[in-house]
Order: sequence, then structure tokens, then C-alpha cells
Amino acid sequence: DGVPRRNGRATRMRPFRNQHPVSVLNKSLAVTVLLLLLLVAPRMVEAQSSPPQLKGQHFAITALAEPGFLDIVENGDATSIEHRFSFSGYLIEMMAAIAHPQRANFTYTLRPPSGHGSMCVPSLSSESTNTTTTNDYAKEYHTQYNCGASEVHDVTTLFNGTTTLYSTDMYLGMYYVTPSRQLINQFTIPFLPPFSGTLAMFGTATGIANFDTLVQHQVQGLLDPQTTCGPGGSALIDFVVQSFPGLQIRGLFGGEDEIYQAFYDGSCQVYITDGPIAAQFVLRRSRQDQCTNNQGQPIGVIGDPMHFGLSHYAI
Repeated sequence: DGVPRRNGRATRMRPFRNQHPVSVLNKSLAVTVLLLLLLVAPRMVEAQSSPPQLKGQHFAITALAEPGFLDIVENGDATSIEHRFSFSGYLIEMMAAIAHPQRANFTYTLRPPSGHGSMCVPSLSSESTNTTTTNDYAKEYHTQYNCGASEVHDVTTLFNGTTTLYSTDMYLGMYYVTPSRQLINQFTIPFLPPFSGTLAMFGTATGIANFDTLVQHQVQGLLDPQTTCGPGGSALIDFVVQSFPGLQIRGLFGGEDEIYQAFYDGSCQVYITDGPIAAQFVLRRSRQDQCTNNQGQPIGVIGDPMHFGLSHYAI
């Protein structure tokens, strides 16, 4: 007969009106919230999937070389700066992805540092520079981070507020976000959580356990201070010297070939840079059978890395 029964006896159904009023209220609220979510959620997803747009603007970008991250190759037969160099690496792929019309929506041209920025060494904008021996966009500028940065912020200083052939809108590279740079420029922070660089040593010197030992070897005359090197035109050297009073570091300009040559001829016995870059240098050169200097001394990572970083990385 369709009547609910318990132990053979009919049970009485409780009408809806007899339910607790709080229970009814909770059910009503749940339905209301569900309806609101169905209406609002699509808009929230749409908002999250729509990144800021730059509306098709075009930017000139100074690119700084860092093997594996940003490689620069010169095309000898090119007639214009836009076609004179080829760029590849992780940072180039990242820039192309960000600039996509469905994302930030902008176009750009890449170029290495021209050498005309006030912090380039030598600066081609300086009257004392012999321009007959140094050319625009020469390879010696490709790894000078301060040089690349100055071609952006010099627009308001050296270039008297006007855009020139050599000034650019932004610079692209593996930069340290230092306080002095933050006073002038804005940075992206792509690493979450923010990542601080850990500096390390590599080269041919032996008996150096850490950075404190390096200072002692220089002071005691066990290591010529001029053979302790670091990347010229970067923020790294000043930071390390301030962190370890008494330490001397010579700026070496150029890329991996110049670093290897300095190890090979003995003009550098210690080179200070980011830990991962040091390890990758040793690995790449070992695969090219370039493991020793001209005296047969092995090139490798030296001692322990620094136990604190320079500052946050940025691209």
C-alpha cells in the first residue's frame, strides 16, 4: 500500500513544517550560495584567465648574454641591428610567450648592449674612449649587466631625456635586484618564492675552503689578489668586497671563452660567480676536454659557497 512500515507496523511520516526552522534556513542558504557560485564562478575564471594587455605596443630591449639562459650569436652578413644578432635560450622563449597576443600582447626587437651607456666599460659615449678599437655592440659588452641597464635609465640622464639610437625601453637578463637598481628601475620577480643567489668559487687554486680562507690567502701572500676574478660590469664584485673586508677582486670582461683563457694562462686562478653557473661552466668545459690550464692544473669548483645571497634574482 506504499505506507512505510517498521517491524510490520506502519510508521507516521513527519510533515515538512515540523522540521527545525534552523535546518530549513541552512538548506535555503546552501541553495542561495550554490546559485551565486554558478553565476559568479565563470566571471572569476574569466578574470583570472585575462592577463594585463599592453595593447600592441612595441619595445626595444637590451639583452644580456648568459650561457643557456640567453645566448647571442652574431650574423656576419646582416646589415641592420635587428638582423645582425640571433638570440636563443630560456629567457628568449619566456619573452616570446609573454608577448603573445593572447597574453601581454606586445612586439619587440632585441639587441645586445651597444656600449654607449654610461656604465659600459669602455663607454663609447665617453670622449676619452678610443672608438677606433671598440665597435658598437661588440662582444665585450654582451655580458656587462650594468652596461645593459644604463642604456635604459640613461634616457633621463646621459641622453638628456630623448630617445637615441642606442637607448632602449627595458633590459632582459638574469639580474640581481639590488637597492641601487630598484631606485631607478622596476623588476619582474619570476621565482616564487623569491630566490637569492648563492655565490661560489671555481678555478685552479687549491687549499681554499671558503671565502674567509680566500681572504687569508690574499693577505698572507699565498694567492696574488690580481688572480681573483669576477664578472666585470656587474653588481657582484662590490657586494663581495663589502661582505669580506680585505678581499680584492679583479673584474674580467667577456664570456666563457675569456674566463677559460684566463684560467689557461694563469691570469685568473679563482673566479667568483653564482653557484649553478660555476658548476655548469666546469661541466661544459670538461665535455670539451678543457679541464686544465697550461700547467696541467685541473679547473673545478673551489671550496664551499657563500652562506648568504647577494639579493633576489629577477628576469
